[in-house]
Amino acid sequence: GDILNWTNLAGADTDGGISTADDEAIINYVRITGTNARTVAVDANNDLWTGGLGDLDHEKISGVTGLPIPGTQFNSGCGGYGGLIDGNGVLWSARGGSGLLRFDTNTMSGQCLGNGCGDYGLGIDPLTGNVWQTFLSGPVGVLAPDGQCLASYGHNSANAQGVAVDTANNVWIAWATPPS
Repeated sequence: GDILNWTNLAGADTDGGISTADDEAIINYVRITGTNARTVAVDANNDLWTGGLGDLDHEKISGVTGLPIPGTQFNSGCGGYGGLIDGNGVLWSARGGSGLLRFDTNTMSGQCLGNGCGDYGLGIDPLTGNVWQTFLSGPVGVLAPDGQCLASYGHNSANAQGVAVDTANNVWIAWATPPS
């Protein structure tokens, strides 16, 4: 029942602002370079990596100050949708069409891996460090930490989205609609 006002007076927040929001949960409001932001991944230092679905820009936001960290913005021409940071500090950012981004935040270098092993949701195997990726209209794939596609596995749905892996080697897939 704690519904607070967000008036958007005179359209002040139409472009993604929060200046008219009355909400005690908002600590920082940060404009990022990525447009239509979808990638949100927290690293081991509690810093935030963001990515834009609209323009494929990615950057790091300080977990202490809430401000963009200078020199971390990049655009490799891929990624921008779902994302995660693995145990080695590698940012993985999915995107159908332009492909999967694998970006090493330690060396600030990366590559576009294409869509050969997935194009949508990402999850990490906590035991092996392998990255699992769903296809919106196909199997689920698994990639080695270096980005090599290891295998793909069929399932009975054309709408696989989210994916997670537990410590018992179970791979969990979320569907937009239940499989038949």
